[in-house]
Amino acid sequence: MAATIRRHWTSFLSRCFLSNAAANAASTPSGPSASSSAPLNSIGRLKSAIRAESDPERILALFQSSTHLHHFYRERPLYQMSVHKLARSNRRDLVERLLESQKSDPAAPKSEGFFIRIMSLYTEASMPSHAVRTFEQIPERTEHSLCALLTIYLKKRRYDHVIELFKRIPRETGIEPGVAAYNILLSALCETAGIDTARKLLDELPMRKDLQPNIISYNTILTACLKYGDEESFDDILKEIERKVVAQNVVTYNLRMSAFCKRMKSFKAEELLETMASEAVKPNLSTLNTLVNGFCKEGDLESALRVFKRLKVTNDGKEGVLPCPDTYVVLLRGLVYKGNFTSAQHICQECLMRGFAPPFAVMKALVIGLVKDSKFEEAEDLVDKMRKVANGQALHSWKKFETELPL
Repeated sequence: MAATIRRHWTSFLSRCFLSNAAANAASTPSGPSASSSAPLNSIGRLKSAIRAESDPERILALFQSSTHLHHFYRERPLYQMSVHKLARSNRRDLVERLLESQKSDPAAPKSEGFFIRIMSLYTEASMPSHAVRTFEQIPERTEHSLCALLTIYLKKRRYDHVIELFKRIPRETGIEPGVAAYNILLSALCETAGIDTARKLLDELPMRKDLQPNIISYNTILTACLKYGDEESFDDILKEIERKVVAQNVVTYNLRMSAFCKRMKSFKAEELLETMASEAVKPNLSTLNTLVNGFCKEGDLESALRVFKRLKVTNDGKEGVLPCPDTYVVLLRGLVYKGNFTSAQHICQECLMRGFAPPFAVMKALVIGLVKDSKFEEAEDLVDKMRKVANGQALHSWKKFETELPL
């Protein structure tokens, strides 16, 4: 039997890898792209040129010379891509030139929303002080820009700055914080003063500030309770939500599912799908990943597969959740190490069809399992498809696969 497996294995691995050099040669570009010489008379061509450009100075020049294009200032992806490429090249001086030129451009919008976009771009480029300066330059500031400013420091985990700015900015500008701003403050308090302090502020909002907390307020506290393992406060907040008849959203349900999964009660998390359906709350990717992760951690791969099939987008286009690479990896790893190679193969096929390359260790274990089960054609097919999506070190590992196989 072992000799037969070895002959089959050697035969199909040789066929899979002999064509690799030819395939690589065929995929090598034969010349510059046609778009490189095309005039930049449209946003689409401008984005293609910036996407292909590696010279930071040239990226800035392309951006600044194209402001005349129709709808230029509305094109958020163009701004994001340009700033991202400049920041990734460690040219924050050019990021500053690009964004400051937008402030002084007479044709550029002078709205609060446009300045908030610049603040966000400075934040993405790890230039928070420039974002603060931009906030100070907004002609007419409202709670919207205050929230943008607070969010900058919240994302940077500078919670002390969030609290300090929340106290100072309204006093200096006259901006009246609303529920949205208080929700950001609640997040900062959960990470500094603690959940009890945040809950006290939550309870005081209706009485002292004449503001009614919304579901985001409650989700903020629930998130902190889940993070720090405060099950009692988590359950108390849920009871308060139900008592005040606050409509729960998908984030609330995902947090409730996470709580059940942490308690090794993924079956109760799945039951919430029926409640969501009755409330017309649609599951999202986080819902899918929470349930799949929960069942896999409990070793219940049958239930993990059931939820995966129930929630994912189907071939006929029926509305559902589109899995991400992490979804496939968690499910694949669980199936492979449970020895369910047939189901793992089907999940892997779907994953590879979408252009995702699973980790080498998982794929190697899957192929070995299929070969041991005498499923040589299935193993050969996976090796061939994996070679098409793998690159770099992963591709090198696949080439060494035959000699490393423990047979």
